[in-house]
Amino acid sequence: MRSLILSLLLIPGVLSAQAEKQRVTLHVRDTGLSQAKFEEKYSKQIDRTLVSNGVGKVLIPYQFGNNLITHLPGDVVSITLELNDLNKGLPFLENDLKSLPVPDGSTLVYLKLNRIHTIRFPVS
Repeated sequence: MRSLILSLLLIPGVLSAQAEKQRVTLHVRDTGLSQAKFEEKYSKQIDRTLVSNGVGKVLIPYQFGNNLITHLPGDVVSITLELNDLNKGLPFLENDLKSLPVPDGSTLVYLKLNRIHTIRFPVS
């Protein structure tokens, strides 16, 4: 019985909705905006869109970093997102980010099947 339960937990879609949520990080090339203006222009708009469409939410609206972390030239600001379902959330998020627009060279980083994947903007 115990092995059956463990097997079911490893099948995608069997886990609860809470367990299926996945964190995604958006690294935005530094725009020179203050933290408040950055959050208004990017974080709050992304959060409103994700929440209103049931796709996810913004967890951490502003983290200032440098290129040692992201391998992008210059400084970056990161936004940590939580998507309810990675397969549905990523395409939705790509389209939403096109409309903001995020600066060229910004990246969306996520983990899928134990591999790190990167989407670089602009997405063609």
